[in-house]
Amino acid sequence: MPQTIEHVTRLKELPAVQPTEKQDKTVTLLDLKLSSQQKIQVTPRNFICEAKITQIHEDQGWYYVLCSKCSNKLYPEQDIEQDTDRLIFVCEDDNNITPNFKYCVNTTIADETGIADAVFFNDSMQEMLNISCMEMFTKHADTTNPKIVPQQLKSAVGRPRRLHLTLKNDGKIVVNNVSNITSASGTQTVVGTSTFTPTTPLLKAATSKRPLPETPGTEKKFKSS
Repeated sequence: MPQTIEHVTRLKELPAVQPTEKQDKTVTLLDLKLSSQQKIQVTPRNFICEAKITQIHEDQGWYYVLCSKCSNKLYPEQDIEQDTDRLIFVCEDDNNITPNFKYCVNTTIADETGIADAVFFNDSMQEMLNISCMEMFTKHADTTNPKIVPQQLKSAVGRPRRLHLTLKNDGKIVVNNVSNITSASGTQTVVGTSTFTPTTPLLKAATSKRPLPETPGTEKKFKSS
């Protein structure tokens, strides 16, 4: 197919990125799709694509929580010792830890050539929303269930952005960073603005470790004290 050959050739002819070179090459989603389908090993593997999020896959969750002392994931509990309306996050191995919230948002992105699945990790999502995952959780989440996405996070859908991404060997697309799109007139599409009203954080770290329950209470709501 002439079109397929053209896109694959275009990717293969991109010059290798030197360690001191910071500017990635701009491609389309069709370029990436065809190279993945043809199993072409393309150098570089880092690209820029102007695209927008069209869907957030809520069933795959939007955050995870890590222990500040180890790499274990934490689970939420109600603080029955002091305040039943307040959450604590518990590690199986460590005491006196701090919850470390991280974005992990699975999406569908689109440009004028097609669509693709892509995952936004913590840095790229924080850059786009201009709010940390910790703040998003404490101020705007109505439940600890990571499969219920806050409305403020959904505001990322539909806005064109310049996505700095990596094409993995298995064909998966990971978005590492997000930047503005500059139009011909010199104006920029704003990546993110912070218009959120501060509220009192509704969680704290566990002061003692507890055994992991068989069924974590992932849908317990929390409210202000």
